[in-house]
Amino acid sequence: MNIQALLVVLVLGGGMIGAGAFLVKGQIDMRVAAEVAASAERTRADLAEQQRDRLERDIAAERERQAELQTELQAARDLEATTTEVLEDRERLTRLTQAKPGLIERQARRATTKVWTDIEVESREQ
Repeated sequence: MNIQALLVVLVLGGGMIGAGAFLVKGQIDMRVAAEVAASAERTRADLAEQQRDRLERDIAAERERQAELQTELQAARDLEATTTEVLEDRERLTRLTQAKPGLIERQARRATTKVWTDIEVESREQ
């Protein structure tokens, strides 16, 4: 009976050692899984931070571009207003010329004469 008892003890002891090894392996696997999960979380956080930084740079660049476009738009509006004024003045002058041709011709002749006189005076002074 001693041999049978010894065999039972050996089998039970081997089973306990195997169960212990299984538990230790399970704990190691759990630690590895926890480390992998923590590493994945750090990677996710790093990627999120990089993405946030890139978005902030993109937003700043877009704001700058928007400011430039606003400046260009204002310049275009100013040009449009000036062009409109010139065209309206030209139309008023055309209507006045058609309504009173002698008035405009007389003023144009006087202005031309004055310009030529000024040019002659300026050229004599030099």
